[in-house]
Amino acid sequence: MTDKSLKDVAVKIKWKDYVQVKDRIQYLSDNYEGRYDLESDYQYFPESKLRVVKATLTVWDEKHETCCKYDGLAQEVESDDYKMVNFSSALENAQTSARGRCCAGFGLWIQCDWG
Repeated sequence: MTDKSLKDVAVKIKWKDYVQVKDRIQYLSDNYEGRYDLESDYQYFPESKLRVVKATLTVWDEKHETCCKYDGLAQEVESDDYKMVNFSSALENAQTSARGRCCAGFGLWIQCDWG
């Protein structure tokens, strides 16, 4: 996937282009194979039903001599309403947000100005 194909997969949200996290991670896989690592750490605070995720994206240069790290944090509160997505998916939503923020820090933007 190239930058152009990221543009091609962008969706409109509030009249702006948005590249979904799944597409940003696919871009990493296609263009940085063997040169990146994406890890997540989780915490749960049961008294407030809060899920917190810290994701870290590490990207190495082509010779694996130097690397850069990007962190992303996200939180979601579990819902008591079974009709709400965070009733069953608070952890997944927090992880997706944290990983997306790492990718944005690396330069795979949430909102893209393609010119």
